[in-house]
Amino acid sequence: MFGLTIECYFIKKKHMERVIFFIFLVLVLVSCKTSKKAMDNPTNTDLLKGVVHTGGDCGVYLSLLIEGQEQKAFPANLPEEFKKDGLKIKFLSSPSRAPQPAGCIVDKVISVEQVEVLK
Repeated sequence: MFGLTIECYFIKKKHMERVIFFIFLVLVLVSCKTSKKAMDNPTNTDLLKGVVHTGGDCGVYLSLLIEGQEQKAFPANLPEEFKKDGLKIKFLSSPSRAPQPAGCIVDKVISVEQVEVLK
């Protein structure tokens, strides 16, 4: 009687180990998948237009109109000559991993290239 109970215990334990391993494997695979939203719009090829704003906790930020929604972005590498309040600019943008300044509330941090003043 005890031999059967001990044998069943080891079979159940081995089965549970396999189930736990399978669940762990599925979680790892699902977590490694990147979504399209994780890449964030706009892409490097999008030419954006925005207005430069200075002051406040950000020092400088851009107001952008993307897909009909107004967004605030902190330009991590905006050249000094474009840091003028109210200046309208166009530029190529890509997501940046640079940290935003403490207290600066923006929708995203971006890297800008090929910046030009709009007339």
